[in-house]
Amino acid sequence: MGLLQNIRIRHTAIHKNDRENYAVILETKAGDKYLKFQNNNVYEISPDDFQKMEHLLEKRCDAYGCLGVYQRCSITDSESHLLTPHLYLVIITQFQLVAKLPKFEIYRVADISYVPLFGGPEALVIDDEMMEIRKLLSSGSFYFATYLSSNYKVYDLTLSTQKHALLDKNPPPSNNTRIPVFHSDLKFLWNRSLMFPLLRMNIDPGNWLVFLICGGVDFKVCYHGAHQPKMCIVSRVSNRRPGTRFLARGVNDDGDVGNYVETEQIICYSDSISSFVQVRGTVPIHWSQPGIQVGSHKIRFSRCLEGSIFAYNRHFEKLLAEHKDTFILNLMAERADEKQLSIEYKKLHELSNYKDSVQYHAFDYHANVKHNPESIPDLFKKIAHKINSWDVFLMKNDEIILLQHGSPRINCVDCLDRTNAIQKRIGMDLLLMKQLSLVNLHFEKPLAQERFFEQMEQMWTNNGDYVSRIYAGSGALSGRSKFKDAQRSAARALQNNLWDVSKQQAMSNLAQTCPFFLWSHRMAADHFLPRALHQLHVPILWDALDQFPSYCDTRELKIFIGTWNVNGGKRYSSVLFKDDRISDWIFDLKNNLSDTIGFVNPSIGIQDIPDYPINKRATAKGSEHVVLVNIQLVGVCLFVFVRRRLLEVIRSVESASVKTGLRGTAGNKGAVAVSLQIGATSYCFVASHFAAGQSNVAERNEDYRSILNKLTFSGGKHVRSHDYAFWFGDFNYRIDMPGDTIKELVLKENWPQLLEADQLRRCTKEKLIFEGFHEAQIRFAPTYKYDLMSLDYDTSEKARSPAWTDRILSRRHWYVFPRLEQSGQFLDSNHRESPLKNWAPPIPLIYHRAELKLSDHRPVGAIFTTQNFIPDSERRGSFLKKLLNEYGPTDGIIWVRILLCNTDDLPLEQGIHLPQNYNPYQDKVAINSICVKVRQYGFVNTIRFDESVGGLFIHFNDPRSVLFLEVSKSMNRDHACTQYNVLAAR
Repeated sequence: MGLLQNIRIRHTAIHKNDRENYAVILETKAGDKYLKFQNNNVYEISPDDFQKMEHLLEKRCDAYGCLGVYQRCSITDSESHLLTPHLYLVIITQFQLVAKLPKFEIYRVADISYVPLFGGPEALVIDDEMMEIRKLLSSGSFYFATYLSSNYKVYDLTLSTQKHALLDKNPPPSNNTRIPVFHSDLKFLWNRSLMFPLLRMNIDPGNWLVFLICGGVDFKVCYHGAHQPKMCIVSRVSNRRPGTRFLARGVNDDGDVGNYVETEQIICYSDSISSFVQVRGTVPIHWSQPGIQVGSHKIRFSRCLEGSIFAYNRHFEKLLAEHKDTFILNLMAERADEKQLSIEYKKLHELSNYKDSVQYHAFDYHANVKHNPESIPDLFKKIAHKINSWDVFLMKNDEIILLQHGSPRINCVDCLDRTNAIQKRIGMDLLLMKQLSLVNLHFEKPLAQERFFEQMEQMWTNNGDYVSRIYAGSGALSGRSKFKDAQRSAARALQNNLWDVSKQQAMSNLAQTCPFFLWSHRMAADHFLPRALHQLHVPILWDALDQFPSYCDTRELKIFIGTWNVNGGKRYSSVLFKDDRISDWIFDLKNNLSDTIGFVNPSIGIQDIPDYPINKRATAKGSEHVVLVNIQLVGVCLFVFVRRRLLEVIRSVESASVKTGLRGTAGNKGAVAVSLQIGATSYCFVASHFAAGQSNVAERNEDYRSILNKLTFSGGKHVRSHDYAFWFGDFNYRIDMPGDTIKELVLKENWPQLLEADQLRRCTKEKLIFEGFHEAQIRFAPTYKYDLMSLDYDTSEKARSPAWTDRILSRRHWYVFPRLEQSGQFLDSNHRESPLKNWAPPIPLIYHRAELKLSDHRPVGAIFTTQNFIPDSERRGSFLKKLLNEYGPTDGIIWVRILLCNTDDLPLEQGIHLPQNYNPYQDKVAINSICVKVRQYGFVNTIRFDESVGGLFIHFNDPRSVLFLEVSKSMNRDHACTQYNVLAAR
C-alpha cells in the first residue's frame, strides 16, 4: 500500500492579516494531538482544544509528510536593528514509492511546498534561496521511510539495518534533560535544522516529521519459489561537509570529508535479513580542485601537510568509533596531480596516530584495470581476509545472529566512478554469496542465480548514478558507452560552472544548524558553542555568547605583517647584496626590536612577484615555523607562517582572490586573502596591489571597494566578518607635493607635514576607503621609488615622487550581542557595552621599514598583539548548565492552576457564595486578572486553557520570566469568588 495524504494543514483564515492571532494547525491521521503554530511559536494541543477552535479553521492543503519549519529573515526592525524571522512549514506534496522491505517502505521526495506560518496563502513569497532549496529537495535525491505495521509511523532511514536492530534490542535509557533527544545518525539527517523549532519547545519531532536522507535507493524483487528474495542498496550522503564536486573537496577541521557516503547492501529472504556497509569519502587532507578555470583541475593544497594531521586524526577517530575497524583503499592514478595527492595521503597516514591500526592500500584503478582486468582479484587477495574477519550483519526471526565489525574506506579523487566500481566488486564478489548462504537462499538453477546477480549488478550501477548526480550533477561514467560517457562529461562541465554554486549554497543552507541570521552572530555561535547547542532558544544563545569571556582562556598572540613590492624579483641572485637577508626582516627584526619581543604568526604580502612556488627553504631558518598556506594571483602573493605548536588550534583556513586590473579581466592588479581561526578568534589577511599613477586616486578607491565587495569566503564571510582583519600591500597612494619638496621634508624627517598631503590619509578621513580600519603613526621615510640597488630615490627621466605606497592597516570587530529584557524587548548593540572590558583596536608594537635594496620599494613590517579566546570545554559545560538552570524551562511555558478558597476561612463581609458548577476558566474577569498579573513578569506570547490537565498554559517569550513568578500567588477579585491562588509549576 502506498503512502496516503495523512497530513492536513488548516489555518485561521479570519486572522490572515493579524500576525499575532493567525494560527496554522497541523493534524495527522496517526496521532491524537495537533500541532499549533502561532506568533513564531509551536506547541501541541489536545483534541478538545482543537474542537473549540475548529469553527475558526479552514483547510489550507493536504500533504504526504512534513519536513519541519524553515526560517527566513524578511523584515528589519529599524529601531532595534534586529531581523524578524518568517517561518515556513515545509511539506511533501509529491513522492514515489521506491522500496518495500519486510518492516518498512522507502519513498523518494518528488516535490515540496512552503506554507507560511505568519499569514494566508497570499503571504507566500518564495525568494531565490527558498527556490534553490525546493529545487534541491525535489531533485530525486532525498528519501524517507515509514513502518508497514503502524499507521504511517516514521521509520528512521538515517540508521543502517544493524544500528536499527541494536537500538530496538537495547533501547537507550530515558532522557532526563529538558531537550528531546532522538537517536538518528545526525550526519545523515538532512532536515535536522528544520526540526529545531519543535525541539526548542520540547516536542518530539518523530511524532510529526519524517527523517530525511540524501543519497540513493534501489530495490529489486527476485521471484524464487514460494518466497520472494528482496535486495536493496541504500546510499546515505553526509551533511557534515555538504556540497558539489569542485566545491567540497578534502577534509574540514572536524574531520568530516567531502562526498562521504555510507552504502549498505541488504538481502532479505523469508524471516532473515543480512546487510553490509561500505564507506567512501574524499582524501582527508586540506585540498581543493577548481573546475574549468585557468589551470583547470589542478589540485591545490590549502594547508601544509602538518596542518592537516589533526583533522586527519579526527576523521579516523570518528570512523573507528562508528565502524570499529577499517582499511584505506586508495584508487587514484599514479600520474600528474593524482600522484602528488596520493603521495601526500600516504605521508600523512605515516605521520598519523593510525599508521599501525589502519592498513593503507594503493591501487591505480585506471592503469591496472585498463591493461590487466584480472588485477582486481589480485587486489582482493590483499583485502579479502580483512573483510571476511568483519562478518556481515545477520538477523533471523528478529534475533541478531551476526554483527558487522568493520567497513572499508574507499576513495579516488572525487569518490565517484572508480570508487563505485570497486565497491560493486566487493559487494558482489566478496560478500554476496556469503549473504545468500546466511539467509538460506540457494538457487537450484544456474539461470536463476545469474538473473539474481545481473539485477544486483544493475542496482550497483544505478547506485553510482544516484551518488554521482548529487556530487557531480550527472550519472556515473561507467565505460559501457563512450558516447554516453562523453555526454555525461560535458554535462558535468556545465554543471560545475553554471549550477554548482547555487546547489552548494542550497545544501549549506539546508544543513545550517545556527538559528541566527546576522553573519556576526552566526560566526560567533560557530566559534564559541558546540553545534549540538544551536537548537536552544535564541535568547539563551545570545546570553551564552555575551558571557564568553567567563568560559574562555585569553592568550596574547604576536603577529608580524609584512608587505614588499619586489619589482619582479630581478635582483634575487645578485652577489652585490648577499648580506641583505630577507630573514632579517621577516624573522629576526634585529635592527628594530630587542630580543625580548618575538612573534608567532608572520603574514607576508608580496607584489610584482614571478610565479615562484614556495619550498622548504622558506622556513629553514626558523624551524619552529611552517608555511601554513600561500596563495598567488599572478604578481600578488600571500604567505602565512605559523608556529608548529599552534597548528592544533588553527581551523577554517580558506583563501580567496579578486582581480581588479583591466576592469577585473586580468590579474596584474588585485588582492589575495587568507581567512583562518585560532581557537575562537578569526583572522583575515588581505594582500593587495592597487592601480598605479600619481593622479589615479579614484581608480585606487574603486579597487578597494571592488575587493571589499567581491572578496568572500564560505558561509558568506567577508573581510569585515572577522575578529581581526589586516589589509596590506602596495596601495600606490601618493603624496600630493612636488618631488623636490618631498625629498627636503624627508631629510628633515617632517613626517606630519608629509602625511597631511598623503592621499590615503585624506581618503580615509573622508570615509571613502578603509572605514573602521586603523593605521599606526608613520615614522619612517617613504618606501617608493628608489633606483634599483641604490639608496637614492628615483633619478630616472620620469623622476617619480617619493611616496608611502606600501601600507599596513588593521581593524577589530566589536563583540556585542542583543539581550532579551524581561519586558520582551531586545536591547540591541546601540544600548549595550561589549563583553570585552579591555577591548582595544589592534595597535602595532612597531611599524617600520627594512633597508633591503633588492627592489625599487622598501619592505614594510608591523608587529601586532592580538587577544585570542580559547574555549575551555569543562568550564563551558559548567557555565551552560548553570545558564540553563537560570533560564527555567527551555520552552518558556508554565502551568497555572486556579484554586478556589473555602469561604468559611474568609471574613463574613468578603464571603460571596459561588454559583453551582462554577468554572473559573470560563470567567473572563478572572482570566483577564491573571493575564494582567503574569504580564508583570515578562512578555507573554500566548495563554491557552488545556481542559485535559485543568489549567492555563502561559508561554513567555523569555524563559527566565517563569522564575520570576512565586510558587503561590494570591489575587483579589470583585465578584463571583472571593479569592483564588495561582500556582506556577515549572
